[in-house]
Amino acid sequence: MVGIDQLDLRNPLTNRFHERFVARYGADPPMWPNAIPVLAYDTARVLVEGIFRAPILSGPGMKAGLESIRFLPSTTGGEHTHIACSPYEHCMFRGDWLLYGRVTNGKLEFEGLFESSE
Repeated sequence: MVGIDQLDLRNPLTNRFHERFVARYGADPPMWPNAIPVLAYDTARVLVEGIFRAPILSGPGMKAGLESIRFLPSTTGGEHTHIACSPYEHCMFRGDWLLYGRVTNGKLEFEGLFESSE
């Protein structure tokens, strides 16, 4: 089976996340290898960064804080993925964040990067 995924084990940030998690908890993250743990980690990083950048801790302040994030390296996706937001663009993931993965004998293998036709 080949499908779209967001976990690239060649991403150095993904490997550092995994190493730190195992060092702290003595086991792999739940469902590893899977994109869910790195997506959760990146989500928490974005929320903390948005709170830190918020001019005031309110809904509009948090929106302003999130919209000021630029080029935050991402643990999710390929090694060139980064997280960015702006007042009129809230997609956040930029770069090679989608890839093809193949499951062979129950193990996830990298198949290739998704490239947009645009």
